[in-house]
Formats: sequence, C-alpha cells, structure tokens
Amino acid sequence: MNNSELTLSDCGAIVLIGGYNRRMGVAKATLRIEHQTFLDRIVQTLRRLALPVWLVTGVNSSAIDYPACVTVVRDEYADRGPIEGLRCGLKVAKNTVEWLFVTSCDAPLLHPAFVRLILERRAAHLDAVVPHSGTHYYPLNAAFRTTALGPIEQQIAAGNFSLHALLQGVRCCQVTLETIEQVDVQLDSLRNVNSPQDYQRLLEDLADRQRK
Repeated sequence: MNNSELTLSDCGAIVLIGGYNRRMGVAKATLRIEHQTFLDRIVQTLRRLALPVWLVTGVNSSAIDYPACVTVVRDEYADRGPIEGLRCGLKVAKNTVEWLFVTSCDAPLLHPAFVRLILERRAAHLDAVVPHSGTHYYPLNAAFRTTALGPIEQQIAAGNFSLHALLQGVRCCQVTLETIEQVDVQLDSLRNVNSPQDYQRLLEDLADRQRK
C-alpha cells in the first residue's frame, strides 16, 4: 500500500491548551493571524484530514470560545505539565481511535502534510512517532498510540512528568527534520510561539512572505 492509499480512519488529534501562558500574558489559543485565532487555525488543519479532535484544557484554564467540532476534556490534576494533558486525551479518546496526533495551541503554522507524514509512520510495533533533530525531540508535534497510556501513568505515578523521559520508555519511531522538510520546507509545523517577541517575529515573517 503506498502513502496515497493510506487512510487515517484509526487516528485522531489532541490539542493541548492548558498552559499558564506566563511569558505571553494572554491565552495563546486566542492570538490571531489575520482574522483567525491560533486555535481555530490548528483545528481547521486537523479537520482537513478528517481527524476527530479533542481539546485538553488545564484544571484552572480560563474559558475561551471553542470550535463547535471538537470535544473538550479537562486535566484531572494541576501542575503536571503537558504529560497530564496527553494522559487525559489518550484516556478519553482510546475507545474511539488508536493513534492521536498531539500538538499544542502555540503551533499555528501546522501543515496538514506534516500531520499526515507523522501519522503515516504509525505501526503495530510502535507506541509513538516523534520528530527528532538529532539532539532534540518534538513530543508536542508527535503521534502517540493509546498503548502509551500505561507507561505514561506509570511514569506519572513515579513523580516524573517529563515527555522526553517518556520517549525513552516507549517504542518510538524518530522522524528526521530532513524527512519533514520534504513536506514542510521551512519546518513551520515545528515553530512555537511562547512570548510576545515570538509572536511579533511570526507576524513579521508572514508579512515578508506575502511581499515576496
């Protein structure tokens, strides 16, 4: 079966929106590119692949407007970081799909072709598919199988909330940046906006692209 024939019928997506936004000062999900919020852009990209989408919010997250086409889930415990959102998302979605593409609300330039590339690397002998630069993992631009839920819960019970540590304990396929560049030349999908300076640079870069 070639890639064009592969379906994503056993796949869904998780968008984590539960961070504290300390550096940004406002909810990153509500930031805008032109007239569209980051969250709306990300969900629209995922829905273009017909993926069911679960939004995972923090225990104390401020209320925002959520797209009507998503299912909203809340972290069960505070102060565990993104691994708690991943756990809760997998826990809720496991009866619907087997694989979940996982991203966060600060990655507004997510490309559908990148999401498909990651999900098409899924296999029965794997628990995760993760971009890797050679020195750095991108666990919030990755795919996790529901079989990862057990290792996640064991690691949390041991008091370890590191996603990078998780990747050392599950069966993982690494996808190189060179492979990703074949479908996302500028690696936009891996670009995160974590501060006002990041946001300003993003807007300036997009404006420059439009002028070229």
